[in-house]
Amino acid sequence: MDIKKILNKAQTQKASDIHFIVGKKVCFRIDRVLKEENDSKVLKEHDIEALLNELLDTQQHSKLQDEGYILTASSLFDLGRFRVTASKQRGTYSVSMSIATNVDEIEDVKLPSVMNNLYSIKEGLILITGPAGSGKTITCGKILQDINTNRCSSIVTIENPITYLFNHGKGIIKQKEVGLDVDSLFKGLTTSLEEDSDVIFVDDISQIEVLDVATNAAEKGKLVIGCLSTKDVKTTLEYVLKASEVSEIAIRKLKMANVLRAVVSHKKVSVDNLDDMSLHEVLINTGIVKKLILEDKLVHLKKTMDMHSEMGMMTFDHCLKLMVEDNVVDPNKAKHLADKESLIIQKTDREVS
Repeated sequence: MDIKKILNKAQTQKASDIHFIVGKKVCFRIDRVLKEENDSKVLKEHDIEALLNELLDTQQHSKLQDEGYILTASSLFDLGRFRVTASKQRGTYSVSMSIATNVDEIEDVKLPSVMNNLYSIKEGLILITGPAGSGKTITCGKILQDINTNRCSSIVTIENPITYLFNHGKGIIKQKEVGLDVDSLFKGLTTSLEEDSDVIFVDDISQIEVLDVATNAAEKGKLVIGCLSTKDVKTTLEYVLKASEVSEIAIRKLKMANVLRAVVSHKKVSVDNLDDMSLHEVLINTGIVKKLILEDKLVHLKKTMDMHSEMGMMTFDHCLKLMVEDNVVDPNKAKHLADKESLIIQKTDREVS
């Protein structure tokens, strides 16, 4: 099995993931659909073993054998960075590989205008959220690259695993991988506070202890960027506000109201004849939003985002509407993707008239 040829072909076909499993041909995930690679042979156990020997070092092999699972990332054949997951199944192993956008290509990523200004925030907490594959990793990479390029800052990232390898920009950037450089996200975050850091990125702050340290760091003047898998802005705030004991919720609300700067949520949608696209929902923490957090009125968040688009806020529907106005998405297709059709219908009616 020529792994370099397979990876090259996957990139050419714009696959997001590659799957290797005994008894099946190599499969690519393209536009969210799993497709067999016709030129591949049906894989045997020795094919998977040879692949693992190429992807993992001795220590990683031992961990896979002991724990039955490993998640890591590797730069392969000058083709870019690949996220590698290997696990035991039916007495053998399966391997999944996710293809990361090259760090040099992040500059070309187009985000809503307000998101292009997030790098200028000096302190507080920014939450980047969305399900796996929704685009949040690229958004985080873009923000970090913008900070790295434009600010003389000390940046520390704690990741499991490292997705993008950054070169030093105007300041310095330290990248720590769980299992290689630090024992855990919690340990990496706590030690980064002692390293004269200005900006800290944590690729998963879903654990309560990690979230608490991140919030405290933001209170002390750090800019903390954290990821969650929550599906939208409202769900995100519900999670971070109620992820503790009931007696602590009031304190958490006060802290979050004060340190939160923005929430950016992602949703992947499929449109005919186009690659999958990310929709964005953006909340900027204004005085109104702070009041909603403190008074437990998160049900009004979507209405607030709709009413204050001039401040950079947007719902998923607003993002979709902008894509219609830019002729990126057909309005008739957009109506079926929208939560609230009326926003999209306005555009359709104008075109008909």
